[in-house]
Amino acid sequence: MIYEFECIICNEHFDCVQRINDEHKAFHCGIEARRVWGALNTDKDLTYNFITENFGEPIQINSHRQYKKLLKEHGFCDCSPKEMRQEAEFRRRVNQEDHSRECRKMAENIVSKNRERIRFRRK
Repeated sequence: MIYEFECIICNEHFDCVQRINDEHKAFHCGIEARRVWGALNTDKDLTYNFITENFGEPIQINSHRQYKKLLKEHGFCDCSPKEMRQEAEFRRRVNQEDHSRECRKMAENIVSKNRERIRFRRK
């Protein structure tokens, strides 16, 4: 867990990563700092606390939900295993349809050319 402390001498606020079961003590300026009680933060909270320029301008990301929403708005893939499988399945279907369409066109072209040749030979 991440705990916030304040130095009694210089009034500087700083964070300290400690286990939940540990005694929550931190030292600054040579003496023990006072713990500031506020909302608890975990290491997981820091995963989605960053600034990115991937969306055109610097944007502060504060949560997983916000990040997913921005990815969807800008047409980016999240690369989670579930979304990757869905994207692969979609691409496979699209490729099959394109291939079927191309084969159909090619067959129609061959049939039309053969009809023209047969007409030309009969005359």
